[in-house]
Amino acid sequence: RPLTRYFPVTDSNFDLRQYIEMSGHNLDINRDVQVESFRCSGYLQKMGRKWKKWKRRWFVFDRCKRNLSCYTSEFDLQSTTRTAPAPTSAYYFQAIRDVFADHLHMVKSPYPDYTFCVKLTDRGLFLMANSCDVMRIWIDVIFTGAEGFQE
Repeated sequence: RPLTRYFPVTDSNFDLRQYIEMSGHNLDINRDVQVESFRCSGYLQKMGRKWKKWKRRWFVFDRCKRNLSCYTSEFDLQSTTRTAPAPTSAYYFQAIRDVFADHLHMVKSPYPDYTFCVKLTDRGLFLMANSCDVMRIWIDVIFTGAEGFQE
């Protein structure tokens, strides 16, 4: 793949789902990650900062809000009967510098082949998918918003 593919996409008409499918990912057979035209969501394991324990979290990459948000669990964003909970953490596109598979095994992981790092301006965010395909989808998705490399 050409290197220019790995720059953030700031076009407001950008279709995330179409881009991911054109990148070679078959989203119809993969139920572990939901990709829409402007949003991607699904469960990932997140390594804690203090105790370095892996915790299952619901992640939402939102091109409209321009952030990657982390929640303790999945919830219905369309629900009108209750308000959506606040995310436990949110990482804005301006803070995302890079995203890459953890081939050097920088952290201890139960599934090192499914572990990847989102390099932020102030630290590394280590995430683990439940398959290599899901990891690759998330890496390609997050790359479209990685605007921190410019700073």
